[in-house]
Amino acid sequence: MNKFFVDKEVYKERLDICRSCTHYFGATGNCKKCGCFVRIKASIGSMFCPLNYWTKTTEVEEPKEIPEHLLKELKEIWVHIENRKATNHEWKFRAVELHNAIYNTKYKKGTNCSSCLKDIWTGLSNIINKNK
Repeated sequence: MNKFFVDKEVYKERLDICRSCTHYFGATGNCKKCGCFVRIKASIGSMFCPLNYWTKTTEVEEPKEIPEHLLKELKEIWVHIENRKATNHEWKFRAVELHNAIYNTKYKKGTNCSSCLKDIWTGLSNIINKNK
């Protein structure tokens, strides 16, 4: 099982990095690059900085077997997201929902967080590459 939250030292280190960054908006505690609330994002092990100032500390495990109907759905979606940008909101929403179903994550369909979207794309990309 993956550890969801980082320990206090990693959390403090991430916060210090973010608070010294030019993209940190102190009035609200948001990152101007990805829009996330830094205090929340820095505490979650699978999150990472969109500028690579800090990385994730845990990996989300890919399921051993993915049902055929989900693979079929992924292949249909993939042509609309393979360049890392969905052709429209419908394909983005479907990609997020599919990632949530496969990896048991809880990303919101409308997320615009760059690190969340990168994680979704990477997870789906890994499956596509293994099933070519």
